[in-house]
Amino acid sequence: MMMRAAAAEPTRRALLLLLPLAAALASCRAAEEVSAGETHRQGQGESGEDAHGGIAPHMPDELLQLTGLESDAYVDTFLPIDAVHRAGRPHRGVWLFVVDADRRVLMLHRSGRMVTCPNSWSSVGEHNQPGEGYLEAAKRGLKEELGISWDAGVTSAFELEPRPSLLDIVYLNPDGGVHRHDVQWTRSFVVELAAGVVAGAYTRSQFRST
Repeated sequence: MMMRAAAAEPTRRALLLLLPLAAALASCRAAEEVSAGETHRQGQGESGEDAHGGIAPHMPDELLQLTGLESDAYVDTFLPIDAVHRAGRPHRGVWLFVVDADRRVLMLHRSGRMVTCPNSWSSVGEHNQPGEGYLEAAKRGLKEELGISWDAGVTSAFELEPRPSLLDIVYLNPDGGVHRHDVQWTRSFVVELAAGVVAGAYTRSQFRST
């Protein structure tokens, strides 16, 4: 499957409209802290559960490679994911807007145990592993989060913008204090699934029409 440079305009316009929605979801107030012994989950928040209730493979000491603030170039600094989000250190990540053969976008319902934005809807998100490119992170994230092989399950994919965007999102505690500060160089991909491809244990009811 090849990345294509542009998409049909109706699909691209629909997905562009989802970006402000995704940013609004990300600005929700955070839940109480999970204990330090729980595992962490990628996808714009850490937790011991994934959005579908399964146990995530990411550990609290998982390392992210930092970037600069002026560009997304990697620097030779590696920090645990929790420390990165508490200190607002820049790093890389991807968002995936997954579209099925019926032109519906998959939105994940986040567990009530997620540290950020519990019980809310979000797109698929993934952090880059150290030294990893954006497309590589997108392919890995699709497999890890949804159980879908990029080569076997994706008919086409494209990036919404030609350059990464620096997202600066502050998550607040109920008392208004800063809970997490996520500064992430982000590339957003629209990923179109082949007919009959099922996203892991996710049902058709979890796809939302555009």
